[in-house]
Amino acid sequence: MRIPDFLTVSNDLKSSEEGTLRKLKELIICLILHFSLTILIVIALSILDLCLTDLFHRDSILKSRITTKETYQYYGRTYGIFIISIGAPLIEELAFRLMLSLKKYHVALSGAILFFFLTGPVWKVDDLNFYLLRLFTSLLIFILLIRTWKRLYPGLNEIDPRLIVIILSSALFGGVHIFNFSPLQSQLLYLYPLYVFPQILFGIILSIMRLRNGFFGVFYFMPS
Repeated sequence: MRIPDFLTVSNDLKSSEEGTLRKLKELIICLILHFSLTILIVIALSILDLCLTDLFHRDSILKSRITTKETYQYYGRTYGIFIISIGAPLIEELAFRLMLSLKKYHVALSGAILFFFLTGPVWKVDDLNFYLLRLFTSLLIFILLIRTWKRLYPGLNEIDPRLIVIILSSALFGGVHIFNFSPLQSQLLYLYPLYVFPQILFGIILSIMRLRNGFFGVFYFMPS
């Protein structure tokens, strides 16, 4: 099973001008697609949230989302701006989409960063010993993936697993955004994937941009 042509970098564009025009066209299409679908999803989620509060007398999930102001209050304004505008997008790109190249060191680095990202705070050290333990374990994962990559995918030349990786990484990318809601309502956990569906969609689009335009090509799309 090979990955579809539209998910691979085009080789028929010889001049940089043609390549720039292609990237601009794809960027505009992705922006329109993303914002159009997101608007529809947000409308549907607003209706769902209204039903939760008015019909089922539950607290609003949308209103429990951590705001930018709260992030600034927790980390400080300067550090908060750095995290939101540079730090978080870079870490998320390395953790969830660098692996799409299926190169040994890219997969190893993604796996190590993803483990560190999922096992505790990234931007603040609450427990130094635990923070260092996570760093050390991430290093071990990096080394382990480098040494075992060929064994994990012995048929890499015949089977291209990037479609599966795109789906899984995008679902995980959306899933971690569940923690942007606080406090979590345990009785409504089954609904939270719906509330992060825009992020899952965004992850799929970013993955396509990553495969089409390379690692740094995604950052043209990040500000949205």
